[in-house]
Amino acid sequence: MFLQGLLSYRILPKELLEKAWTPHILVNGVKTNYGYGWTLNNLNQLRSIEHGGHMNGFTSSLIYYPDEQITIALLFNDQDAPRDKLSRLLSELVLGRSLEMESKSVDPQVMESYTGIYALTGNKSRTITVSKTKGGLVAKVSGQDGFEILFTDASHFRLKNISDATGEFKLKDGNVASMIINQNGVFEWIKIK
Repeated sequence: MFLQGLLSYRILPKELLEKAWTPHILVNGVKTNYGYGWTLNNLNQLRSIEHGGHMNGFTSSLIYYPDEQITIALLFNDQDAPRDKLSRLLSELVLGRSLEMESKSVDPQVMESYTGIYALTGNKSRTITVSKTKGGLVAKVSGQDGFEILFTDASHFRLKNISDATGEFKLKDGNVASMIINQNGVFEWIKIK
């Protein structure tokens, strides 16, 4: 409703919001889930337009569900608050439905090949460790909590409770070479171990 109000009171021209809510296409032709400052998602058949941020001592999230005309804003006076998880849970309560997809079944040997340590190209000190759990895989980014990997097929995935992060394991010569993460840009993580 908040964002609809901006349009109806002509605070923002409709054309400007349409551009902001259109996925950006990179120079190499890759389509992102990011418009001008907004993350564009489609979770469990539900479209959302989101923006979050944080600074010393604070974090926030704004999610607009255009088809339902519902806007949810969360403000935290703690920069380490579990913003994404709480945003998801509150959205599910308000919408009365789950936003999380079920992970597709992946061959255990294929999942085993994905385990290891991946380093960010351009900054080898940033790493993601992919390890096995009882039911699947977890990705732990250096300095952050671990996130369960939810497979959409044998090589593509989402990270549980992070609505704007998608990924793909890439093979080279039959071996896992890297992991591509699309979250506010496209980032390649090379398998180093």
